[in-house]
Amino acid sequence: MTHSHDMAQEAINDTFNVVWNKADSFQTEAEVKPWLFGIARNCAKRLNAREQKQQRIKESIHTSDHSENITPLLDERATNNRWLNQAMAQLPAEQRTAFSLRYELGFTVDEISRVMECPTNTTKGRLRYAKERLRTTLNGATSLPSGNP
Repeated sequence: MTHSHDMAQEAINDTFNVVWNKADSFQTEAEVKPWLFGIARNCAKRLNAREQKQQRIKESIHTSDHSENITPLLDERATNNRWLNQAMAQLPAEQRTAFSLRYELGFTVDEISRVMECPTNTTKGRLRYAKERLRTTLNGATSLPSGNP
């Protein structure tokens, strides 16, 4: 369904986020497996569409008169995303989840605490430690990340 391992991982994460947010809409008399696969398929389709759109934008930029000015910025952003993904992969699962919920999905600290079933102060600590560890990891990086984080 996806073109790379990274996209498959992202589709899985998106699927579980949708399942979590839409669990109350699941009809208990229905089967779970088709429901999950339908959500996964839709998430993968959205990711593929987004990837294709980004590729078209990048190609159109390369063919424009200003491509020499914009292309380095796009390449730098892609490199920064690889750095961040690589650093995120090094975080403990609880910190990575809390950080993703807060800074990628926009959850509040209270919402994260409810999702992760932990006290608010625990969530705040996880977020603080995640930011500290990411800052240390990213500031200490001395070479470009490989294509696979």
